[in-house]
Amino acid sequence: MRLLLLILTLAGIAAGQDPSPADVLGSIRHRYQGLRDASAHFTQTVQRRYGRAGAATTGTVQIKHGNKYRIETDRQVIVTDGAKVWMYTPRTKQVLIDNYSAKRQTFSPDQFLQGLPKELTPVSAVHADSSIVLTLTPARPDGAMKAIASVSVRTVPGRWTIDHIEMTEKNGTVTAITLREFRMNTGIADGVFRFAVTDSMNVVDVNALR
Repeated sequence: MRLLLLILTLAGIAAGQDPSPADVLGSIRHRYQGLRDASAHFTQTVQRRYGRAGAATTGTVQIKHGNKYRIETDRQVIVTDGAKVWMYTPRTKQVLIDNYSAKRQTFSPDQFLQGLPKELTPVSAVHADSSIVLTLTPARPDGAMKAIASVSVRTVPGRWTIDHIEMTEKNGTVTAITLREFRMNTGIADGVFRFAVTDSMNVVDVNALR
């Protein structure tokens, strides 16, 4: 059935038709099936509703099932092993330690590994050069993604991995992330998702402040 879905989707694309949004989402999720870990270089920009776009942030991201991820930029390192979160700022040598909570995450790592959060419903899929842009909206206005107006992702037919994400919040903020050198199932060790605290760091336990 999944193979038939893929063939029909590709046939529509070859004929120059805009494919069904549900078919595109199904192809993306099929591609991400069996994905245990992933890594990529990224560039992120944030555009506020009534302000200029902030400076682009570049870095690397590594994610693994079990809500584990490591994000590194020149300004900050964020690491979680699925239980604790470490947020380290090299400039101040301060590390904040907190408990991980998937409820605080708009997109949890596991949701990305499954091929986009299940709370999103596909509404349109249009051609953009050799790519397809799939737009989704929250299925429930009062659900976990109630602050989100829409999410658009870009994918290449036949490859079906996501190389660009654009998330628009209801307050008008637009966050855009471009992924490069995306790699899958390379066997990232669990140790990558633990942060080594040294004596030179100023440690703040967020739980102790609550």
